[in-house]
Amino acid sequence: LLWFACACLLWYACVCGRSFGNSVRGRSPCTILGEAVPPTTKAKAMLNTLVVGLGARGRNILEENVLCAPDWNIVAAAEPSAECREATAELVTELPLFANYSEALRETECDVVAVYTPGPMHGEHIAAALEAGRHVLVEKPFTLSHREAIDLTRLAEADELKIAVGQNLRYLPLFRELRRKVAAGDWGKIGYVATTQNRYRPTARNLKGMAHAWLLENAVHEWDRLLAVVQQRPTRIYAREFDTPWSDYLQGATDAVIEFEGGVNAVTQGSFISQSNDFRW
Repeated sequence: LLWFACACLLWYACVCGRSFGNSVRGRSPCTILGEAVPPTTKAKAMLNTLVVGLGARGRNILEENVLCAPDWNIVAAAEPSAECREATAELVTELPLFANYSEALRETECDVVAVYTPGPMHGEHIAAALEAGRHVLVEKPFTLSHREAIDLTRLAEADELKIAVGQNLRYLPLFRELRRKVAAGDWGKIGYVATTQNRYRPTARNLKGMAHAWLLENAVHEWDRLLAVVQQRPTRIYAREFDTPWSDYLQGATDAVIEFEGGVNAVTQGSFISQSNDFRW
């Protein structure tokens, strides 16, 4: 199972690693992680968007982009929880809110469906959007199944639709600069990369009981940053998941060794269960 999870993460990070329209909690979507986006770089075509999932993440994205993204026009949202719909109505007025996702797809004229539902529901919601002829922006993880990820991509390609996974952390100024330096050969030929990202995070509600918690919630960002910086395709991966006696997660830590086609080897280690925060590249 871990092998398939790793294969899925690397596969969709390669295929769908570019993100559009994503933002980070507390940051305006008119910036790319702290860097201002000149008005001339904003898309000319208006993207009418249906947001699916109005939990904390979905409401945050909705509020920020309604306030500060005139090229991404959110036209409706769908959420089965009455409590979440009521909380959304307090943030954003005069936005159609649907309790039923299928009804929202039928009744809403949109170009894009933005999926912010829990990970186990992503496959179902992406497939429905594609079958309705809509492009998809989906929060990571893409899906929890390698087979499902392949099937959804083929479904999108058959109808010339796009799926974008919210791999936004590769756009941090630090990693954009690392990518530029590696591409320019400023440090010679890269042969080895080691990364550490340990943090203490009490079990988040959306991760409670989810298998491969660190792998699917955080390692996917770390590995996508590796893909962006190294600029080579991975050829082989070995990963090991584990927990500590004080962990409330299922697999709250992961070590991995990744080999790339150009000869680069990377060793990554990260967890939600560290007693202190530690981030190094």
